[in-house]
Amino acid sequence: MACSQHLIRTITVVFVALYVTLYTVSAVANYEPDDVTAIVLTELNSEQILEPNTVISLFPPASEVVVLKAILKNGSEEVVSNLAFWESSNPEVVSVGQGPDNGGAFQALGFGKATVTANYKGFTARLNVEVSPITDMCLLFRDNVQGDRYPIFKENDTFLIPIDAKIMPYIDLILANGSRLSTSGDIYVSNNEQVVSFGRRHLLILHNKGNTTLTVRYGDYITRDFKIRVVSNDQALPRAVLANEKQLDFYHKAIYGGNVLYVPLREILEAFGYDIHWDESTHLITATAEDTSIQIVIGSDKAKKNGEEISFGYPVEVMNGHTIVPISFIKHVLTTNIHLDENDRTIHIYI
Repeated sequence: MACSQHLIRTITVVFVALYVTLYTVSAVANYEPDDVTAIVLTELNSEQILEPNTVISLFPPASEVVVLKAILKNGSEEVVSNLAFWESSNPEVVSVGQGPDNGGAFQALGFGKATVTANYKGFTARLNVEVSPITDMCLLFRDNVQGDRYPIFKENDTFLIPIDAKIMPYIDLILANGSRLSTSGDIYVSNNEQVVSFGRRHLLILHNKGNTTLTVRYGDYITRDFKIRVVSNDQALPRAVLANEKQLDFYHKAIYGGNVLYVPLREILEAFGYDIHWDESTHLITATAEDTSIQIVIGSDKAKKNGEEISFGYPVEVMNGHTIVPISFIKHVLTTNIHLDENDRTIHIYI
């Protein structure tokens, strides 16, 4: 089964209340009750607001932690997870914690659906939880610098790993309701360690070109075998790169440079309507489109977008007279969506 990039949650199979305690340490509110104008739920490690129709997918005994924030009249926010009253509409499916240790933490207990509700100062916030069994898993890879998904493609259901890659595998667990949860497998075993073995944090150590099978296990839930072939960098390249479904004709093809896939910069920028200016004296590239200005210096792993500095992990290079950028530049600087079609060996870029 092809694995698409999805915005997916990290699974915590142990009910860890410590995170909530550390994050919601404000034990006493420093404002009057009528200062509160609204409450919202957010993800634990981001500012992403969870709307009332949000559905969080879990499997037993996985757990999740969310953060409850009070919006005050002056526009500021206070974390109040530990002060709210939490409820589950179906405690046999999802249990929910209370107080300074467990407020905002809930755990999947059985299959089914439940609504988790937080009540604070007369306001209510809620989200939906659906608990389903694991039915399958997909193998994916991330680089060991940015942590982004690494573009690995398939041929005849076999992953083609470029010999210079420094990557770590991870998995998408596929639930019966079709959702995917991203996590690390418990066990990774290569049946040919002369080709591939594992280092710390499951880093792939690529010894030689050749074939092996990786056996991946996630607890007692699921085990799967994946065919791997370590090949030269050129043999692992994508066959096509599409921008908004239009195939890009590169003057210079994409290449693997060390641990990263590089693509030509000019064609990517022009596909999304940027005008490009090159300053020979400073090696500065300036790309402009409507209200956006991007500045890039050859050899740097950072760019400025409307004055804000953004890191993308690997330096901009010049090869055969053409500027090439790591694919992480497309994600972090252009803020586009990237979809990898593993079986068709195609990169789709959307803006």
